[in-house]
Amino acid sequence: MDCYWEGMMRSAKLIALSILLSITLFSCFRPDDFDDVPRIVFDDLRFVEVAGNIPDSLILTIDFQDGDGNIGLLESETLPFNSSRDGDLLFAHAFDFIIDANNRFVTLNGEGFEPPFDRTFLDSGPNGLILRTDPNSDFSEFDNRPAEFDCQFYVVDSIEAFWGVPFPPYRLDIFEFECANFNDPCVIRDSLLDSSGNSFFQTKLDTFYIAKNESNKNIFVDFFRRRNGEYEFIDWTRAFSENGCGRDFNARFPIFDRDINKNGKALEGTIRYGMQSEGFRLLLRNDTFKVQVRIIDRELNVSNTVESPDLTLQQIGG
Repeated sequence: MDCYWEGMMRSAKLIALSILLSITLFSCFRPDDFDDVPRIVFDDLRFVEVAGNIPDSLILTIDFQDGDGNIGLLESETLPFNSSRDGDLLFAHAFDFIIDANNRFVTLNGEGFEPPFDRTFLDSGPNGLILRTDPNSDFSEFDNRPAEFDCQFYVVDSIEAFWGVPFPPYRLDIFEFECANFNDPCVIRDSLLDSSGNSFFQTKLDTFYIAKNESNKNIFVDFFRRRNGEYEFIDWTRAFSENGCGRDFNARFPIFDRDINKNGKALEGTIRYGMQSEGFRLLLRNDTFKVQVRIIDRELNVSNTVESPDLTLQQIGG
């Protein structure tokens, strides 16, 4: 039996919290008797304490089975529109903008927005990219904006596309629009150029209301610590950040093999995920804790959720 592996490493750091993604995926062909919805089993969690200013690590290991092998995301699959990869549709953008009943982008301090609010995303149109609203994407029947800036609900400036700016849905013919569409005072942020190098589209800087897109990641790890006999969820985005700008441990593992992914062959194997943080000893200390893990495939099928036993850093160190 032939086995294959593929590894990927990525790192990021934010103040006291950082995350190191080091996922190695070992997979082998198996008979096509697995469910197309991924299934995972918790295997191991190890704590690696590092001296000096280097963050400590938790190494998570899970086993998986997937009947059609369509798991994994490429690093390039982050464009905020309905992107096609070898015939399958994938929504892997980071977030959707929120617009009101009049197709106005909802902003932090803007006034006069009319619910209901909808999610909107970039899509391919006949003349290029357009912003599209899914008729089934109702977001809120009332104005539910948080009053203060929070990284989990707002983004400064614009959508994450190569052209870097938002514009009103279905209005590709509008080259300029008034500051009234945005939160005053407006700031000219950028200009798009035509083929002759002339500016024909100016954009404004603002703080936009957004909804995070969970399918941007494909492995999700939640932490719980026990206090007074009860487990409480640890929100890493707020552990070291008052406005939710910290990093959690939801991440990506890569496509194992594009041919297997495309042709729907069954896979089983092991995923090792290295999480790195200066906060493990600060938040967990001598507490008993556990983790819950799930993954999703490229058709957005969600696996079962697995849970570790009760653990302490002292038990799993070394």
